Order: sequence, then C-alpha cells, then structure tokens
Amino acid sequence: MSDAIGMEVRFFLASILCGIILLIIYDVLRIFRRVIKHPWFFVALEDLIFWLLSGIVIFRMMYEMNNGTIRGFSVLGMFLGMIVYNKSLSPFFVKGISSMFILINKGILKVIFILSKPLRVISRYVKKMFAFSGKGITKIGKLLGRILKKFHKKSTIENTDNENIQE
Repeated sequence: MSDAIGMEVRFFLASILCGIILLIIYDVLRIFRRVIKHPWFFVALEDLIFWLLSGIVIFRMMYEMNNGTIRGFSVLGMFLGMIVYNKSLSPFFVKGISSMFILINKGILKVIFILSKPLRVISRYVKKMFAFSGKGITKIGKLLGRILKKFHKKSTIENTDNENIQE
C-alpha cells in the first residue's frame, strides 16, 4: 500500500474516531441533563457551546491530518462513527450512567433524610414550646392591653374632671 493511500486511510479512521468522541461528549451532556433538570434556555446554551467546540475540534483534526482540506469522505467518516456509536453503545451508556447517578442522588437524599430526623424531632418540640409560650405571651399582652386601656380611660376622665373643677 502506498504512503498516500495509508495517509487517506488513517485520515478516514481518525474521522470515524472523531465522530465517536464527539458523540461520547454529547452523551455526557445528555447524562448531565437527565441527572440535573434545567430550563430550556440552558439546554440551548449548552448545545450552542457544544457545537462551537465540536467545530473547533473537527477543524483542528482536519488541519492536522489533511492540511485543513475538507474532504467528503472525512465528513462521511465522522457521520459513520457517530451513527455506529449511537446505535451500539450510546443507549446503554446514557441510560446506565444516568440511572447510576440518579440512584446515588436518591441514596444521598435518603441518608440526609435519616440523619436529619433528630433535628426534625427537636424542631417539633421547640415549635410546640414556643407555640405554648407564644399563646401565653399573647394572652398576657391582651390582658395588659385591657388594663392599660382602663387606666387610660380613668386618667382621661380624671383629667377632664380636674379641668372642670379648675374652671
């Protein structure tokens, strides 16, 4: 096999590998989206950043392997790599890894729930204690308010009586 054909085969295999790597990176992004739900705006932003970086990676691969010349079979090689990976390993990779992260997340939340039980029990007792004292304080406040109103009325009546006497 001549050197020129060998270089073309290596370039074609590099294109296939580049397509597979790009799709693996996109699968990591899909796993991130499954584990951590976020609004459509951030999904669109992530896609934009991914495709910009993908363009840079593809350009660099073509520049280093083929002096920047875009060849039809290199684009075909990338699509072939993406399709083969997408139909073979991608579903298992995305589903398996995202399920694992979701289970880990649920496990961590369950441990936090169990460890926080004493704090929840203590907070209930503190709430009841303050609710009881709060009701008592409210009753005392209302009683003091009535007493102060009576004193206020008496003092205004006495003041008006004193003013009448002085006139």
